[in-house]
Amino acid sequence: MRKLFWILFAVVFLFIFINFYIFVSFIYPEISSLPLAIIDRHAFVVCQEVMASPIVKRKDTSFAVYYGFYDLPRTPNGNAFTMSDFHGVRRNRVFLTPKAVKSRYLKVAVAHELGHIIKATSDELVADRFAVELLKDKNVVRDGLLHFGLTESSERIVALSEKTLPAQ
Repeated sequence: MRKLFWILFAVVFLFIFINFYIFVSFIYPEISSLPLAIIDRHAFVVCQEVMASPIVKRKDTSFAVYYGFYDLPRTPNGNAFTMSDFHGVRRNRVFLTPKAVKSRYLKVAVAHELGHIIKATSDELVADRFAVELLKDKNVVRDGLLHFGLTESSERIVALSEKTLPAQ
């Protein structure tokens, strides 16, 4: 009887601990991430090259690789997300999934997320326009968004396929 009690206690404790960890990592993704410079030096250099552009005014952005239990809750494509203002603390951090880090379209993901930070917006179209402005190639941004899971009929892809982008 005593052995059964401890087994049940251990199972309940693990259940509570795992759910608490998932909940906390949703709010504080740093718990489930590591700095990009440690994980992939080449990808870190690519991110720094994008940051070196003169149109990137904020140079205090850091990059991390997110290893959460589940797909990124904040994005429809699950490749990257940005946290810049959280509970009044200003921290500009771009979280990338391992898929995004290894992708040939890493620059697109980084440029798009920087668009969210620099333009201080959650609007995806504004971030896409910033990525086009930063990378100076609408087709590369379009191909990158398709690579990360958007479909041809997506509003964002249609907007990038037009001859001129809508005004900011």
